[in-house]
Amino acid sequence: MFSEAHQWRAAVTSGGVLLCVATLAVGWRVRFPAPPAPAPASGSLASHPSETPRPAAPEAPRADVVRVLPNGDVVVAGRAAPGARVALLDDDRTLIEAQSDPKTGEFVMLPPRLPAGVHRLALIAESAAGGGPTGRRDLTAFSIAPKTARPPQAALAPSPAAIPAVPVQESRRVARGDTLWRISRETLGRGAFYDSIFQSNSGKIRDPNLIYPGQSLILPHRD
Repeated sequence: MFSEAHQWRAAVTSGGVLLCVATLAVGWRVRFPAPPAPAPASGSLASHPSETPRPAAPEAPRADVVRVLPNGDVVVAGRAAPGARVALLDDDRTLIEAQSDPKTGEFVMLPPRLPAGVHRLALIAESAAGGGPTGRRDLTAFSIAPKTARPPQAALAPSPAAIPAVPVQESRRVARGDTLWRISRETLGRGAFYDSIFQSNSGKIRDPNLIYPGQSLILPHRD
């Protein structure tokens, strides 16, 4: 009897000790939680096994001005990487090359005049350090009409207003008793103008005092 009671007491006592130990263990975990596991380093291949860093694609040259005239003249201006070699293409055929400004990257192109037909312009550039083209940018597509021959213009007769008026010279036939003084007074209003009649007929009259009937004299124009 005594032994059974003793065994029961011992069992209860040992069970209480186990219960106390379990309670203390739970309280310890609550007060002092386990430290978190270290996070993987940023960019680690283990955290993102399917992602690999890729270099940024180089920027293509940019056109700020594209001007095409009906006669085929073209002006292209824009920006690229500083010091880059820029080429203007027409249907993948190089029209002209230029180097952009080493500081600002600006460039201006004036290619040769384009012929009639369909054209497709694009820009490509190569960096100053080399390594191939850095990018391509398509600009515009257009067509230039062929030149039409103008029909020959017929020679136009000048209008009457464009023809200068040619004054008609008057003449006077010398009568018996006429003198240059008299003829000048009757035709020019004053006899003192006889010398002008003499000068107008210098091939016919050698002496202003000697004129003969029947001579035809040219009279000067009246001012």
